[in-house]
Amino acid sequence: GNAPILRTLSDGRSLVFIGQKNGWFWALDPDKQGNVVWQNRLGEGRLGGPSIQWGSAADNTMAYVPIADARKGLEAGGISAVRLATGELAWRGRPPAPACNPTAPNCSLAQMAPSSVIPGAVFGGNMAGAIIAFSTTDGRPIWQYDTAKEFPTVNGVAATGGSMNGS
Repeated sequence: GNAPILRTLSDGRSLVFIGQKNGWFWALDPDKQGNVVWQNRLGEGRLGGPSIQWGSAADNTMAYVPIADARKGLEAGGISAVRLATGELAWRGRPPAPACNPTAPNCSLAQMAPSSVIPGAVFGGNMAGAIIAFSTTDGRPIWQYDTAKEFPTVNGVAATGGSMNGS
């Protein structure tokens, strides 16, 4: 589901972090032939769809994992923050309710787009068309932009944004 992330921890160990579509997130030791250091089930991976896909992000202490859970509507989505050294869940960031009609086919808070992190904020995009910045401290939403709307173009032809799935 995820591309691997290689990080060196404060104690000097290097670990590889990777998420699976079935909801499991792993830390593997590349110096010990990929032995499992820890694992944590962050998503449900049910209804034939993915929980974790496309891409997670990491800083020096946490991994930020977008959760889809392939469920329609407001139950899915968000970002989970996991401590790199232990695999402990630090917080789950829940997106605000979408502006779209919850019964519409693509109105879901499923975080399907890869996450990206900068100091203080982790960004994710969801199926409802929102780009959301979550605080890396506690997971609360600190900024949101709705792409599911019409945008002006240089040639005057209407263009619309919308659901984010994949890169």
